[in-house]
Amino acid sequence: MSSALIRFIEKVCVQFAWFWSPYTAVDDGFGGKTYTSPIIVKVRWTGKTQLIMDSNGKEVVSTGEILTPIDLPIGGIIQLLDEGNTVTLITGIPETELGIDYRLMGITVVWNASLPSPSSPDDGNMIIASSKVPLFMSTTEFVRTVFI
Repeated sequence: MSSALIRFIEKVCVQFAWFWSPYTAVDDGFGGKTYTSPIIVKVRWTGKTQLIMDSNGKEVVSTGEILTPIDLPIGGIIQLLDEGNTVTLITGIPETELGIDYRLMGITVVWNASLPSPSSPDDGNMIIASSKVPLFMSTTEFVRTVFI
């Protein structure tokens, strides 16, 4: 049973975003990266400019703060879907999609069946930092935020 705060976070994450995992990126031979198909995740995206520390401890400017009910790794690319898009929700995914066994992580991923998948994340934003804070007196429930 999830806490009231976790249920609230899941309730406010009403926007959809493409997410390309950094674990699927391969060099394209021209200095860029090629990714497999992205997944769609539910988020709460706030356009907010702020100075943060990246994963290397360097001060960087973040242009967005994104609340998410699942872990999104640093180095992944995320792109907010346009408000006019229609998203069809499908429950269940292959157990080891993108090389990650989501079932072991307790993650339900939302797939999109009505929109074509973007071929590259060129218009997306790289996740430069993340925050995962456990709820008070919990070792299993977290508030997750990523920064772009």
